[in-house]
Amino acid sequence: MKTRVFIVEDELIHAEALKIALEEAGLELAGECNNADSAFDKIARVKPDILLVDIALPGLNNGITLASRVHSELNIPHVFTTSFTDDAVIRQAVSTNPSGYLRKPVDAVNLKAAVQIALGINKTEMPEIQRENYLFTRIGDRLVKVTTNDLLMIRADGDNYISLVYEKKEISCRLTLREIS
Repeated sequence: MKTRVFIVEDELIHAEALKIALEEAGLELAGECNNADSAFDKIARVKPDILLVDIALPGLNNGITLASRVHSELNIPHVFTTSFTDDAVIRQAVSTNPSGYLRKPVDAVNLKAAVQIALGINKTEMPEIQRENYLFTRIGDRLVKVTTNDLLMIRADGDNYISLVYEKKEISCRLTLREIS
């Protein structure tokens, strides 16, 4: 049975990246919410194995107050996924007894390790992560994971675009050559 993970993240790009990392790590998405005020009831209803929570969330509560309540009332371990590195914020986060603190963007290897540590899971109980080289880019209004394993060439298309050239397809991305390198 897969480990069930609940995500509380307000930024769509980070939420999508976390879902991809979950899948790569062999974990299951139990649910998600984009604000701390309504997340507690959803978490209580779903009863995930672990909670991934951003610190800066919109609403009256934030990720720290949510994590503290989840820890004390539901006894569900939590891992912070955040961009904050400020000592004062880290001290506040530590006061909630987190099982981990991952800096965004979160990759599958670090996520899997944090979940294993939080739940005391033996490495042999979780599937191996298949190593794949990839990047994230926007295509239209969607964040898309693009594999680079079979990439033949990267071509500059103007100042702000590139084309990823594969044997049978070509993908245009709103990235510069400097960003991709």
